[in-house]
Amino acid sequence: MTASSAESRPRCVVLPIVSRDPEAPGIGLAVHFLFGNVIVLHPAFREFWFGWRVAAVFPSKSDLTTYCSGGEPSPGPVQTGRKEEIRFWLLGTMSGQGFPLSVQTVLVDAETEDECRLPEMAVDTDGALVELRRQLMSSMKACGHPFPEHQQKKALWPEEASPAGLDAVGRALAVFYLQSAYGGKAPVELPPFEHAVSEAPGSFMAHDLLGWALYRNARHGSARRAFLESVRINAHGAGAMAGLMWCGVMTGERQEALYWAARKAESCDSDIEAARKKAERLLEKYNRS
Repeated sequence: MTASSAESRPRCVVLPIVSRDPEAPGIGLAVHFLFGNVIVLHPAFREFWFGWRVAAVFPSKSDLTTYCSGGEPSPGPVQTGRKEEIRFWLLGTMSGQGFPLSVQTVLVDAETEDECRLPEMAVDTDGALVELRRQLMSSMKACGHPFPEHQQKKALWPEEASPAGLDAVGRALAVFYLQSAYGGKAPVELPPFEHAVSEAPGSFMAHDLLGWALYRNARHGSARRAFLESVRINAHGAGAMAGLMWCGVMTGERQEALYWAARKAESCDSDIEAARKKAERLLEKYNRS
């Protein structure tokens, strides 16, 4: 795949999954993050994360927090999608009490305004959330976006987390979104991320989020260790590999930056040489003497 063809692919963003459970408000966000780490492996879509457009979709902190807990205000996927050049939007709502929970999702095409309602999916932590991801990929196929088989296998790492662990992951993600979108350059408070790792030590997502919190606080050595543990759990974790690439860039470790840029591109079925060239440009930009 060439760099130009990659740029022509549409974006698909996974919005926060609405969860109305006041006892475990983080579970919807954890499932949202899990889905995002699946969608990023779909070669038909250009890499895109909700975290890159939080403030554009929800202009205020209260807009984001009230949406996560109640589904309002509407993000306006058609209007916002056209403005932000995001064609596909995956929206969802959690329901049920106690595990397994269920999640109802819909895929919105901002270009055609079509909606594809996905079958209800079970959220059960007993199986390392593998079956949930199988259901998601099967449903995406029914909506006209099949995952190639070799990419499906990459999306089924064992995400070990109890319900309390999932809740802790989602709460940490909420802190990260709020700080990165609305908090300016203030450092990220680390306890929620450390708590997520403590509650879910076998979770790729928990270690990945800790890595990004540490990275934002310019603790590149500690961030690198968190990202490496994340990739140990999920060998195709795109976000963690991006974090390792950025750690290499910011510390001037050229081989590290190039290695992780290439490995991430390979996992995402993207142009490896283009990824290496981008890393070279970043190294030059951030390491000028």
